[in-house]
Parts: sequence; C-alpha cells; structure tokens
Amino acid sequence: MITSGNGYSGADDVTFISELIEWTKKSFDVDNTRFYVTGASNGGMMSYRLATELNAKIAAIAAFIALQPDPSDCGTPVTMPMMFCVGTLDPKMPFLGGAVDGGNGSVKTAAATRDFWLTTNGVSSSDVIDTNLPDINTTDNSTVLKRSFGSSNPAKEVEYYIVNSGGHVMPSISNPVSSAVEALLGKQNKDMEGARVAWDFLKRHKK
Repeated sequence: MITSGNGYSGADDVTFISELIEWTKKSFDVDNTRFYVTGASNGGMMSYRLATELNAKIAAIAAFIALQPDPSDCGTPVTMPMMFCVGTLDPKMPFLGGAVDGGNGSVKTAAATRDFWLTTNGVSSSDVIDTNLPDINTTDNSTVLKRSFGSSNPAKEVEYYIVNSGGHVMPSISNPVSSAVEALLGKQNKDMEGARVAWDFLKRHKK
C-alpha cells in the first residue's frame, strides 16, 4: 500500500495489478509462465516493487530511467531476472543517488541498485561480460555500455545498461524526442531501441 499524503496516492497498485493478471489468465489463452513487467521512470520504480511483491506471478522485469528507492517500503526481495537501463546525466533520477527531482523520495545510486539485485539474485559482481554497443548515431553525443551479470544462470541474471550522457528519456532509434524534450529531460540516446532490447531480455524467461 502506498502511503497517502505528501502528494502520494492511497491506491493499492500492487493488488490491482495482481488482480489484473488473474483476470487476464481467466479471460484469455495466455502462457501463465510469461507475465512480465516493464516501465520507465515511475513505471520503472513500480517494476522494482512488483519484482518483490508479485514475484510468484512475474517471470522477469525491465526498468528504464529508474533506480531502487532508498529507503524502500517493499518486502524482502527475492530472486528475479532483472534488466535496467539508466542515464549518467539524468536530471530527474540521479545516477549518483539522492533526492529524485520533484521531491518524490530518494533513490540508491545506479551502482548500488545494481549491487542490490546482484546480492538478491546471488550473483557475483565478477561474473560479468561488458559490451560496448555500436555508436550508431554519432550526433547524439551518447554511447551505451551493456553489463551482463550471471548470464550463465538465466534465472538469476542481471542486465545493466549505462547510457553515457543520457537523460531522463527512453533510448530509441526510431522514436526520437524533440529538442524541447531534450532541453527539459536531457539527451536521448539513439544507439539502441529500448523497447526491443527489453523484449529480447524478457522473452528469454519463464516462471
């Protein structure tokens, strides 16, 4: 339950999503082992919450421009295949941790968010493969480093994308934002298609 007051809703989002999953199972011919969660910004932080509180129903998550809340009012985290992607110059979600822009709480650093899920999943930080994504668009003044942890055990893997000089914007090749949005939220990386990368990660996992 999200605490009411200070601009926060009193809606029970976790229960709503849990019931939505159950309704989907009853209403459609779906693979019950393949429910995934993804989101950006607040949606990314909600993904972290659901990874903990709806772990039994969700196979994997992918979070963009979002870091682990600090402190968190979620329960004890459990193993969850995890992908997250953050920008080093995000003006809203600070890469080095601290207060979120707008006064909506605080977050861990990107490195601490990574370590939080490595510890939760029982993966060593030395079990890593680093890949520099091709700098497809040299005019965006941004590059991407992919860090894959524990890839030998898909049930525990953590996939971490560092968007160098990236802002509070989903990386995309085919869906560029306007210069006005970049002026407000920071640079958009145009070397990776964020939604496609998320799906490539998620679809590898079953519950």
